[in-house]
Amino acid sequence: MRATVFVASSIAVACAAGAGGVFAEESLRGPEIRIARAAGPITVDGDLSDPGWRGATRVDTWIETRPGDNVPAKVRSVGFIAYDDRYFYAGFEFYDPDPAKIRAPYADRDDISEAIDYGGIVLDTRNDGRTGVLFLATPRGVQYDAV
Repeated sequence: MRATVFVASSIAVACAAGAGGVFAEESLRGPEIRIARAAGPITVDGDLSDPGWRGATRVDTWIETRPGDNVPAKVRSVGFIAYDDRYFYAGFEFYDPDPAKIRAPYADRDDISEAIDYGGIVLDTRNDGRTGVLFLATPRGVQYDAV
């Protein structure tokens, strides 16, 4: 069966290029992820075919928190992360075997609930495993951020 690909709008964040790994409890901390420098310019438009994405760090191990509780994700997702002199970039390919069941209503910014499908990234910018900066997006491009 061929899965439909949803590419979330890339999130460009003006944050330190030295951002650390994924936020987690000390006992759940995963391996450190080294972020690659962008190979060229990246346009933030949801298209991951820009030359800048070539060589981006690929992340294909994901943890589900809803409906599971810190369990391996049941559906494949791929993330790509890179940085340049100004920005940190994160782009995602979220696969879904049944796209008709994607929950993606239009909503205001920061209005993401458990009833909406979303994906994103948490950055442990202090490298302490206790604090993080969260960025999420829905299939409709609704953005959410939190500290």
